[in-house]
Amino acid sequence: MGKFLDGLDLLIEECDGLEIKIPIRQKVKSLKINTIYCADDRGLLSVEPYGNDPDFPIFHGFLTESQPARSTYKNDAEFLKTLAVWCGGWDVISERSRQSLAAIGKTTCGYPQLASEARFAADQLVNVARRLLLGEQIPPFFKHIDLDEIVS
Repeated sequence: MGKFLDGLDLLIEECDGLEIKIPIRQKVKSLKINTIYCADDRGLLSVEPYGNDPDFPIFHGFLTESQPARSTYKNDAEFLKTLAVWCGGWDVISERSRQSLAAIGKTTCGYPQLASEARFAADQLVNVARRLLLGEQIPPFFKHIDLDEIVS
């Protein structure tokens, strides 16, 4: 992790490995590196401005302890339900995602992702990354930018 982060100006954290999410935030916080994270479901965007605000709590204070590796979960559905915590929790993810997670191992083999939602998440990251790298002071942010809600 040290070599990877050495000299980094911004971390875009997009790792599905739950066991690394807290430790990498602890490290970037100590190095004062701004961190952004996005999830496909309902357009979640997280800005963690450790470079601008070194006292900002890790992952907005929602989670403070590392979670076990994917291999320790009984099945993919159990792992993905835990991963939903990083999207705001089971009750916050979309109904479509809850239905998809419940179908894993029954009618689907994994979590289905829509290319359009992945591209929307990437666009959010690019916009915020550019602004941070140009020196804009962006405050902490954790919110769903849900196009289904906005355009209905």
